[in-house]
Parts: sequence; C-alpha cells; structure tokens
Amino acid sequence: MSRIDDVRALVDGAERTELPALAAELGRAMADVLARCATPAVTPPAPSTELLDVGTAAQRLNVAPSWLYRHAARLPFTRKMGHRTLRFDARALERWAASQHTRPA
Repeated sequence: MSRIDDVRALVDGAERTELPALAAELGRAMADVLARCATPAVTPPAPSTELLDVGTAAQRLNVAPSWLYRHAARLPFTRKMGHRTLRFDARALERWAASQHTRPA
C-alpha cells in the first residue's frame, strides 16, 4: 500500500464529525508539500580539502620548495590564494604524485 493509498483510506474511513479537523490537517500538509516542492534540493557541501603550504607540499613530493615555485603554474594541484601566496590541494597532490611514472634510465 502506497502513502497515497494511506491518505485515501484515512479520508474514506473518517467519521463525518472528524472531517473538518482532517481537512485542516490536510491543508497544513498540502502547504508543507508545496513548500518542499518549491525549495531547491540542498546539495551537500563538497568535502573540504586540506591546503598545504609550500614547505609541506615540497616534503610530500620530496622536492625543494623552489621546484614547486618554478613549476606551480603547470601543477594541477596548485591554488593561488593571493598575489604572492600559493597553497597546494593535498588530495590532488597525492593523486598527481601517484599518477607520475618513473621512467627507467
């Protein structure tokens, strides 16, 4: 039995004296339904990501901080926070590092 059938059975089974109160409650329920239909679905916020400073990112990649500064524009995990401030997305850095293949000498 669906919820619609439940409502129908409630109305059909109500005593005549209960109908005004039932109508009032159905009106309130209808207002709630319309409000929920008109409100956009809330998307859960994206998981927050940890932003690393240059020193920490350099340690994780086992490179010098100067290497990160030189290559920042080409690294997909770089986040420019201001005129002279760089941060590095920790998860994206890990994915990038895992995707790099070492070429045999």
